[in-house]
Amino acid sequence: MIRGTQTLARFLNELKSGSVPSSKLGKSDSSAITNLENLGFLTKQKKGSGQIYVLHQSSSYLIWEKNYFPQGTESAAKSGKTRSMAVHTLRDSKMSQQTSPFIEIRINSSLECEQIGSYFWYYDEFPYILGKSVVLIENLRTFLKSSSLFPSYHVAMRYDGIISDEIINVISKSDSKILIAPDYDPVGLLSYVRIKKILGDRIELFIPDDLEKLFKSYSNRSLLSSKPKNRQTLRNLLKGELDEDSLFVIELIQKYNAGLEQEVLHE
Repeated sequence: MIRGTQTLARFLNELKSGSVPSSKLGKSDSSAITNLENLGFLTKQKKGSGQIYVLHQSSSYLIWEKNYFPQGTESAAKSGKTRSMAVHTLRDSKMSQQTSPFIEIRINSSLECEQIGSYFWYYDEFPYILGKSVVLIENLRTFLKSSSLFPSYHVAMRYDGIISDEIINVISKSDSKILIAPDYDPVGLLSYVRIKKILGDRIELFIPDDLEKLFKSYSNRSLLSSKPKNRQTLRNLLKGELDEDSLFVIELIQKYNAGLEQEVLHE
């Protein structure tokens, strides 16, 4: 099956300026090249110890090209296409690398969220309005209980593991007050430290009043002993600049040689 790809467009576009070594041909475009050879639009010639391709342009070739590249090979060869641009230049939206970024959110105190659970928010372009306050929550079950755990925060956002660049980008463009509620382990702290460097005093780390008591009763040593990533992350964190809240949590991790999962906060 012949497909109009960016690599084929680049190859043909280069051929319009002269011969091109056969080594530049991508394997995925071999069907198109064979078709062009069969139609007489493309020939392979020897040159030295290698081979080159030569394009024979004609009105018939241009009709062939338009069938796969409606706006020509030059436009099709360009990178960074939106899905719309891919349709117009390659006839296929799936040839675009554009993604549809989304974040799972809850609107606290919203009847719909109480009944449904959460929404996937597909955001496009700034500006967008998040609300006066946002809480970032690492784990699903805690996230689903955000209305009772963090009732004063308008929007709850869920993330997994180390917080993504997408979420950081979204909240950095807002003027919301931000609270982050991670697991109390090195990876959880890393998310806070990453955002703190960007947002400064706009972000706060959620620390329950009885956090040390919770560590003493429910912390899990395997979060360190069986997870090399957590141990390495702890070493890396200790090499950097940490605020008072980060140091407090790290001291508890060191004292109990363990981490504490966020789900301890609720039934």
